[in-house]
Amino acid sequence: MMYQASLSLLMGLASLTYAQSCGGGGSFTVNNVSENFGSVTLQPRSAYTYHQGNAQICIVNRAPNTVVTISGTQVNGAISAVLNKCCTNAGSCHGGQQKITGPNGNVIDLSVQGDGQNCTA
Repeated sequence: MMYQASLSLLMGLASLTYAQSCGGGGSFTVNNVSENFGSVTLQPRSAYTYHQGNAQICIVNRAPNTVVTISGTQVNGAISAVLNKCCTNAGSCHGGQQKITGPNGNVIDLSVQGDGQNCTA
């Protein structure tokens, strides 16, 4: 039991070591972005783009051999973190990136960006 608690704490701390960054994602209207995702499963070296008005959410798994499932809570939390840090103007934003640590330790890249921006693995 102690081992599980220590492992959970370690995984939580590991996910905090990744800092989000802002910019480089075109321009979009913040009100177009919603945080209502369920879990997302990504195949190895794959990217998924979810269009929302003139914005898009880009989620990328760069791992060469691992299928990764991340929870809706993780996805929505990453979107919220980007919007809260990078989008101080409610009308327009240039986006940002956030790392999500999957349950197996793989790191998933999530970007909130303007529609039509590059989203590849």
